Amino acid sequence: MCGISGIVGRDLDSVFLVLKILEKYVGSKGYFQYSISRNVDEKDAMKGFGTGFMWMDECGKIRRVKRNVLIEGFDSHIVERCDNFRFFVGHTRWPSKWAPIGDARFTHPFSDCTNNIFIVHNGGFANYAEEYRRLKSSGHRFESEYNDSIVDSELIPHLIEERLKGTEINKDNVVESVKFTLRKLVELSVDSKPGNFVVLISGFPYIVLAQEKMTSGSRFKIWRKNENILFSTYKNISEAREGLRYQPDLDIGKFVEMNKRIDEKMEELGYKPFKIMDPGEIILISEDKKIETYYVG
Repeated sequence: MCGISGIVGRDLDSVFLVLKILEKYVGSKGYFQYSISRNVDEKDAMKGFGTGFMWMDECGKIRRVKRNVLIEGFDSHIVERCDNFRFFVGHTRWPSKWAPIGDARFTHPFSDCTNNIFIVHNGGFANYAEEYRRLKSSGHRFESEYNDSIVDSELIPHLIEERLKGTEINKDNVVESVKFTLRKLVELSVDSKPGNFVVLISGFPYIVLAQEKMTSGSRFKIWRKNENILFSTYKNISEAREGLRYQPDLDIGKFVEMNKRIDEKMEELGYKPFKIMDPGEIILISEDKKIETYYVG
């Protein structure tokens, strides 16, 4: 699992606090600790250090920065670079096992060929190879390509790009492209549970949250505080228990503790829980904090 958190509002400090919790349990630090506990060489385990951010500036342009580092220290660098923004999203990764050490191209966010569509993803869909080859043969190019393979998540912006090609970028077309992509990811996943992702599109004045089930039970949880809406990946414990059939190393106690720490931190910061997204839901949040919900069907 990877960790995602983002904000519609101005409260970057709270986003970084949540991301650091996610990093410890399910992101780069979590991967490192997991690997070391299984006697993986420390240098090899360090390939898990990957942090990325994307945000939309006030002109509607998407910017991203990603590094093979932990969040601590990197967060202040990001704050300096994004004084004014509409939407902000951070990601801490659980890496592809074959990814070379120290190469940030395997870290989220990923973009499409036009650099107009950007995503971060939490989950997996193992049967992506045929779709990857199809897109590549039609002219798509992939940042994470390595030994005739890619990070599966990078398919997502290209699938959306293909669906939106030649159409107006409006709510109806964006939602339909995300619905199509979610359905495709369900087809490509081993157990019909490919996870969830966040989309930013240049000039499109909404942030898009797309939710599908995944084996280890990750959902988007959303909180409100005054003029801020904050969201993050969050563990549904009953669904995580189901995932034990597929992931026998899954540590339910770790996820219970992670949920507790996130909830405690949100309460301490004055945020109130608003919603946990259901499978098949797509949410659009506007700059003025209006929320619209759509269903894949």
